Amino acid sequence: MKLVEYVVEIFEESLRIIFYPKLHWLRVKAERDVISGGFRKFFVPGILFVFIAVFIGDLIFESEYGFLFWDTLIKATRKIILLLLTLIASNMLLYEISRGFKIPIAFEESRKITIYSMLPLVLLAIVTGFFPFFDVVGIFAFYCFYLAYSGLNVLFGVQLQRNYSFLIILAGFVFFTYFFLAFLLTKLTALIIY
Repeated sequence: MKLVEYVVEIFEESLRIIFYPKLHWLRVKAERDVISGGFRKFFVPGILFVFIAVFIGDLIFESEYGFLFWDTLIKATRKIILLLLTLIASNMLLYEISRGFKIPIAFEESRKITIYSMLPLVLLAIVTGFFPFFDVVGIFAFYCFYLAYSGLNVLFGVQLQRNYSFLIILAGFVFFTYFFLAFLLTKLTALIIY
């Protein structure tokens, strides 16, 4: 029963972060040390759910050749590695680009912003894992940038009116990194599978 309660708590907190981001960032600002477990509380369970969702999605919506265990295992692992590498790269990009624009963000704070901002991407990976034909909903990944902007705005007072170039450069680098990593991992897994 504890597992179900834990999953429900994570789901409710995730919805609060997505639908009320400014309230979440105000809470993070007020209680800096209390909400430090975003990686353990949201990201790790999220990628575990992604792994399970890919397995269930491939089992239900099997290919024309049937359910292929090793193919599914490699696809699930590829998605998890992509999310982890995107998290690491986005964190480094946010920290380095903010230093270039003289925005005083500590590495720990950039990590919090990156983890909470990637929450929609993890939820989309779960949805597209269960329903592989729903790749169209990937457009909602753009909401990650709004979560990052609202976190930067609340925590550091970064205003969009003065920092268009900061957000455009950050979004461009994050997109390029994500697509490059996705392409690279797809090619590598294609070599492993075939």
